[in-house]
Amino acid sequence: MRTNRLSASRNSSWRSSSSALNRSTAGWTETGYVFTTVIGTPQHPDSVSKRFVALVRTLEVRYLTLHGLRHTHATHLLAMGKNPRMVSERLGHADVAFTLQVYGHVLPGHQREAAEAAAGLVDVVDESASSPR
Repeated sequence: MRTNRLSASRNSSWRSSSSALNRSTAGWTETGYVFTTVIGTPQHPDSVSKRFVALVRTLEVRYLTLHGLRHTHATHLLAMGKNPRMVSERLGHADVAFTLQVYGHVLPGHQREAAEAAAGLVDVVDESASSPR
């Protein structure tokens, strides 16, 4: 089982709502899973996916699968400039290189930023070399 952190407010909200449901169910066992049966055991992944698709249809939003939501999450994190290693760890990838192969297309602006930063360093070196000692 891989553990991913939620924000403090989301974690508190999820814990309080799931605790209220859990206390009312006889035979509940705390397992730490997010998607559980009424007794706390993990749900089959197909069941979770089917319920998610039904929810998307009910909400009448653009069709999205759980796997698509995972890609969206990773893409947004990288586009916001988050560390690729952290994103790779959240996704459970064994190697950050794989993450960059899959999601590198969202980073083209970072190449320009890196070039400008490097140019700024060269300017600083040029200025210090030309200043009298």
